[in-house]
This record gives sequence, structure tokens and C-alpha cells, in this order.
Amino acid sequence: FPVTIMSPQVPGFNRGIWKRLEEQVRSWAVELDTIYVVTGPVLTGKMSYIGPDHVAVPNYYYKSILYVHGKDARMLGFVMPNRASRNSLDDYAVSVDSIEKLTGLDLYASLENAFEASLESTVCIACWNWSTATSHVKASEQESQSVQCSGITRAGRRCKRMTRNANGRCYQHQ
Repeated sequence: FPVTIMSPQVPGFNRGIWKRLEEQVRSWAVELDTIYVVTGPVLTGKMSYIGPDHVAVPNYYYKSILYVHGKDARMLGFVMPNRASRNSLDDYAVSVDSIEKLTGLDLYASLENAFEASLESTVCIACWNWSTATSHVKASEQESQSVQCSGITRAGRRCKRMTRNANGRCYQHQ
């Protein structure tokens, strides 16, 4: 059967809540320097299929974030339905244990067991800086507030990403 690293997402999901989550995770990566992210589709339950190869369309997607720096360690998971949503990102926050039960995967198998268990069983929203989260506004309002990044690419061209950051730079050029 065909293997792919891509998974179909509903356009309103991909361009909406999932995009906001990915922007938030990028902000955490910039802020914290190094994070570990595991993401993917939840391939359980009754799914629909598309195309001649009958590619499964997942009903849910997950994302897990791990930060470890010395004694500061935190983990947070998200499970989101594959549909448009105007909810807040933290409405979808879950323990990594719950993602593992849902998917049947051990996302952080290489961590020491007691350390892994203590992190995976908790959900600490307050442990993460949410001030960089995209505000919940209509897409048309977001576009009007966006400006082209003023950063320069490795090729010497102006970055084409749009940003709402006050400094006029996208996540990569901050």
C-alpha cells in the first residue's frame, strides 16, 4: 500500500485552529530555544476515505510538546477534531498520557520511565507562555493586521511570510 508523510485535513481546520497551534508552538520554540514536538493523525475509529488510493481522512489530530532544560521540564498535549473551530487553543489541551491511550503510541519512549510518567500525566496550562498566542479574531481581521516580514532570507531576498508581530518579523526572523 502507498506510504505518505502527509495526511488530509479539512481546509477550515488546517487554515484555522491547527495553524494557530502551529504558530504558538513556533513561538515556544523561539522563546525556549529547544522543544521536542510529536504530531500526527489519530488513525482510529470510523474514518472517511478520499481519492483513488482511498487515503484515510482522520477525525482527530494530536500534537505533543516537551521542554527540558536542567530541572525545568514540562509537557503539554493537544487533541483536535479535524474541523474548523473558533475555540481557544487551551480548550484542546490534554495530557500526553491521553494522547498515548488514544493512539496506542509511546511518544517519549526514550525518557526515563518515572520522569516520563510524571510529565505525561499532567496538564499545566499555566506552565506555558500564552502571550504570543494568536488572538481569536476573524480571518479577515487577521489578514488586515498582518504585514510582510521585514527579515531577509539566506538567498538575500525579503521574507514572504506575513506576520502580526509588533516588530514586523516572522517567527524565523525574530
